[in-house]
Amino acid sequence: MSTVRTKKKKKMRTGDKVMLTIAIIMIVVAVLALAVIALMNSSIFQDSQVGEGGFNNSYATEESIRDKQVNFLLCGVDKDKGRGTNLTDVIMVVNYDISAKKVNILQIPRDTVVDEDKYPTGGTHKINAIYNQSIKKYGNKAGINGLVTAINENFKLPIDHYVTVTMEDFRDIVDALGGLEITSDYAFTSVDGYKIKKGTQLMDGQTAEAFVRERKHVPGGDATRQKNQRVFLSALMDRLLEATAADLAKMVPTLVGMVGTDMTPNTILEFAKMAQGLEKSNIIFHSLPGKYGSYDGYSVFSMNAEKTAELLNQYFRPHSDPVAVSELGIKQVFDTTTVEDDAQPMQ
Repeated sequence: MSTVRTKKKKKMRTGDKVMLTIAIIMIVVAVLALAVIALMNSSIFQDSQVGEGGFNNSYATEESIRDKQVNFLLCGVDKDKGRGTNLTDVIMVVNYDISAKKVNILQIPRDTVVDEDKYPTGGTHKINAIYNQSIKKYGNKAGINGLVTAINENFKLPIDHYVTVTMEDFRDIVDALGGLEITSDYAFTSVDGYKIKKGTQLMDGQTAEAFVRERKHVPGGDATRQKNQRVFLSALMDRLLEATAADLAKMVPTLVGMVGTDMTPNTILEFAKMAQGLEKSNIIFHSLPGKYGSYDGYSVFSMNAEKTAELLNQYFRPHSDPVAVSELGIKQVFDTTTVEDDAQPMQ
C-alpha cells in the first residue's frame, strides 16, 4: 500500500479541508490516542523509509476480527539538529477495540532492547534505530516496515496502519491553539534552557516541546518523560474539544500535509466516525514492564518478557487468544524489573 500525504490533494475545497482536519484531529486525538504524541520527537516522514514495495501490511489484523479492532503504529522521527538522525524516539502501538469503544496505548521506550542478530540497529541494540537503517542495504528490515516487523515479532501484535508527523508542526499546532494549559509536577530547566514551573501554566509550542522531551533534568528520567507526554496529550485533547471552527481553520495549513500515513482521507474519515462517543476515561496508557540500565556500552531499556506477555494478553488481544511468553521474540537482558505497567487512563 503506498504512502499517502494529505497535502497531495491539490484541489480540495476549504470546507472539505476543514472536515478532513477535524477527521484527522479525531483520529489523531481520539482513536490514535492522540497520534500527536508523535509530534513530541518527530520530523517529516520520508517516503523512502517505507521500504521496497510500499507499506507492508502482511502483519494486519486477521480478517475475522477486523470489524472489531484495529491497531495503529505511531512514530515520531527525530531529525532536529543535535538530536540524532532519523531515530523513532516516540513509538506507540494503539489498539482500538471498536466494539467496546476502548483504546489501549502501549508506550514503547526509545531505548528498548531488540535482538541485534535479527534487526539492524547499527550496533545499539535499540528499537528506535531500526527505522534509520539503510533501505538500500536492508530492504524491508529497515524503515517503517522493519519497525513493524520488529513489533510484530517481539509482541505478536498486528499493525494495520501507521501515522507520523513533524516536530515543526507540533510547535505550530500548539501556537495555533494559543498555547496549552499544562500542569507540571516539577520545576525544571530543560537541556535547551526552557524553564518549566511547578503547577499549571500556559505553554507555547517551544515550551511544550521542552516539557515533553525532557528526561535528564527531571526525577525519574524516561519514566517521567512518558508521564509528561500523557499530561500533554490530555491537555491537547481538552483544548481541541473546546476549539471553535475558527481555531480549527487556523490549523488547516499545518494539518493538511503534516500527516505521513498509509491511510487515504476516506479511511481517516471512516475511523473518525468510529471515534464518535469515545471518552477520555476509556483511553488507557500502558508502560512496558522492565528496567533501564547499561548493556554492551549503551543505556537501554530491557523488557520483562513474562510481565509483558501478561500485559499484552490482558489489554491488547480483546478479540484473539492469549499468546505465550515463549512465542514472543523479546530479548531480556536484565533479571530485575523496576518499571511496572501502571495502566493509567487519560485524565
